[in-house]
Amino acid sequence: MDLPAQPPRLTWLRRIPLLRRRPRQHGLVRRRRWLFLSKHPIWSALIAVVLLACVAFAGRAGYRKVFAPPLNCGAGMTIKGSPHSCVGVSLDFTQFTANDPARMRALEHQIAQLDGKVHGYYVSIVLLLDLSPVLSADTVTYATTYSDIEGAITAAWQADNTAAFGTSPEVKLYLANMGSLYRSWRTSVQQIVTNRVSQHITSIVGLGQSTSQTRSAAAMLASAAHLPVIGATVTGDDMNKLPDSNRLNRYFFRVAPQNSDEVRAIAQYVPKMSPKPDTALVVEDYPGDAYESTLAQVAPGALRAVGLKVYKPLQYESGGAPPGESRENYLENVFNTMQSNLCQLDPSVVFFAGRGEDLHAFVKTWSDERGCQGPGVPVLRILSGDDAAEVVNDPTVRTAIRQGQVTVTYVGLANSDMWGRDCTGAKVNYDQFLAVFTGQDEPCGATALAGSPRFSPADLSNGHAVPTHDAVLAAVKAARDAQGNLSVKTELAAVDNPESQLNSLINFRCTTMLGGADGYVDFGAGGNPIDHPLPIVTLTGSGQVRFLTLTWPDGGPVLHLPARGAGCGLGG
Repeated sequence: MDLPAQPPRLTWLRRIPLLRRRPRQHGLVRRRRWLFLSKHPIWSALIAVVLLACVAFAGRAGYRKVFAPPLNCGAGMTIKGSPHSCVGVSLDFTQFTANDPARMRALEHQIAQLDGKVHGYYVSIVLLLDLSPVLSADTVTYATTYSDIEGAITAAWQADNTAAFGTSPEVKLYLANMGSLYRSWRTSVQQIVTNRVSQHITSIVGLGQSTSQTRSAAAMLASAAHLPVIGATVTGDDMNKLPDSNRLNRYFFRVAPQNSDEVRAIAQYVPKMSPKPDTALVVEDYPGDAYESTLAQVAPGALRAVGLKVYKPLQYESGGAPPGESRENYLENVFNTMQSNLCQLDPSVVFFAGRGEDLHAFVKTWSDERGCQGPGVPVLRILSGDDAAEVVNDPTVRTAIRQGQVTVTYVGLANSDMWGRDCTGAKVNYDQFLAVFTGQDEPCGATALAGSPRFSPADLSNGHAVPTHDAVLAAVKAARDAQGNLSVKTELAAVDNPESQLNSLINFRCTTMLGGADGYVDFGAGGNPIDHPLPIVTLTGSGQVRFLTLTWPDGGPVLHLPARGAGCGLGG
């Protein structure tokens, strides 16, 4: 007689320690533990699956908690680059990198507080920069970036808390990041364009450095959104032209001068140097970006025009570092090779047509090699453009200056001593800026106001805060002029038609010049400033920036608005 077939038993369950048959240790009676699971194998399997799922879920949650994503981008931004950074326009003031410096976070918080006080109809100005510079890759540093942001904050505060530049619409300020080396400029611009209407964005200011990326960003903002772009510190001569074209970008303006102006300013100062130079050598980064290449193009002719014999340039290539080697170490080797030729030529002055960060390696090499190691070798006198401000706080450069090995003289974008003590219109305008920036009374009638930003005067040393301040005020004035007599309760002209601001910017002329802290702002052909003053400054061994003289490459000086019937006195 055949026995009925028995259902298969899930013997694998017995391998689980809790489900094994175990003998009773005391007494002779044995019993099965988990008898229910043994008699009901299907239920046993279901329970096992549920247990495994719970373990997996708990493990995943624990992993996320312990190994949380290092960077969460806020509204208006997305993760890009390596190392990662948040690029785009920061609408809720979240961090740009996983390790934003505390000072950057404090400035972002300060802007959030300012914007939080705007409750009426408003326009928004976007400060577009590289806000996540990477050490040994970028030639812009956090130090100059902080000054840019502080200048913008000062202008936004003035716009909303004084009547000097109109009163309505109110103004918000946003920060936008193009990422390290400006590589994510396209994504940043797309985010600005996407959020333009909803956030009332009317102008873009800043841009940072003169590079092909920032030039393309300005062009795309013009073509995609008709937004005016007001450069603060971009000085490359061709920055106002469309990429791969000689056509002017009609939406581009700048408060900073062109590099050709900077070279003429240095040339004006050269005859005043003691001892007076008679020979010059240009050290150029080839091929350089828009800043470096235009300096190198203009410098030889300008120096010859003041009587100097100019040798053929010595060239280096900053972008030639092999993988794994830092920019600094690579450049030190390059400049070490260059030094024998430099010593052989023995020029009276060296015009350094490279980035300020590269100037660090140039000075370090000279200092480490003790110049030309010969008797009676004179100090190496270095001249350069405004980007030399990047070495203001460089200890290597400071030591070399203190030890009498080099001098560093360059064109500043602004300086606290440039207007002297006479209370001209230009000096009054600067003191009004300074009273808000520092929170201190100034001699030409500017009184500190409660609640003003109150930044350190030391932050003015690199010259970036002042032109950025003026660029933001130009954007504010353009938006308010475009509003005209329209009721702010019903519409915002600069938002509905951002191109309507161009007429205002073009007409910053003569009696309608904008009274900026860096001089009167008036735009000529191609959006370039007219009769813009340029201070010549030098670095000291203690790290101070010492003012030497004020130059007017286009003629000038323009120290006040013209009197009726006296003409404008403006070049261009």
